[in-house]
Amino acid sequence: MSFSAISTTTTTNAGSRDNQYSLQITARGPYSQSSTTTLSPLGSPHMMGFQNTPLPEMPFLPSDSLDWGNQGPPPLDYARSPYATVPLPPMTSGRMEINPMLEYTPAPLIYYVLTQGPASAALDTRRRIAMACSFDQPATSPATSSLIIRTSFSTAPVFVERFGAAITVRDVLTKVYEHLRACAYEQMHPRPTAGLLDPYRQHDMGSEAYVQQGMVRLLGNKLRWAGLSPSTTERDVWILHVR
Repeated sequence: MSFSAISTTTTTNAGSRDNQYSLQITARGPYSQSSTTTLSPLGSPHMMGFQNTPLPEMPFLPSDSLDWGNQGPPPLDYARSPYATVPLPPMTSGRMEINPMLEYTPAPLIYYVLTQGPASAALDTRRRIAMACSFDQPATSPATSSLIIRTSFSTAPVFVERFGAAITVRDVLTKVYEHLRACAYEQMHPRPTAGLLDPYRQHDMGSEAYVQQGMVRLLGNKLRWAGLSPSTTERDVWILHVR
């Protein structure tokens, strides 16, 4: 469909403020209709826009019609500490249980000196249940791909993650050791400020001994694994015990 202007008519009263312009537009097509649009001169108080037609009025909606008042933030709990954390959503639909190998008991199944690394961990073969245990077993029941552990030697939690697969007992021991080692190294070897002519230097040969001393200091001479117990304040969070 195309349009063409047929004629334009202008009133000749130049001194009047009511000059109007008429433009007849003819549509060419199988369903064409002719229409006449009246335009006001530029500067006229009646000038509303290109089409010279009043804008549609927006319907008035009362503020309570959108129910915004019920969508505000929850009230503040002044009884809690300002440093309290926001609880995370549950990682499983039911209650999570830790593998008996990792459970905190007076006689843990694992003999593990944290400063020696997970390769030194061994099962207590004097106990019959240890014969059916393996470090490659899932760390939790039901199995999960992430676990959060809090320790006494660090304010930051230990995040045990294994994307696409269930974390194992070995994963837990490894992540705890890596976290302990990282905390000790940061305490004993703070990262220097590196400039253009002073690149970050590598550790020297004595760094390993310093890291070992740092781990012992962080653990307070309690170097052996004692197990994990559920947190009493956070869901699906476990507390590391040493002895």
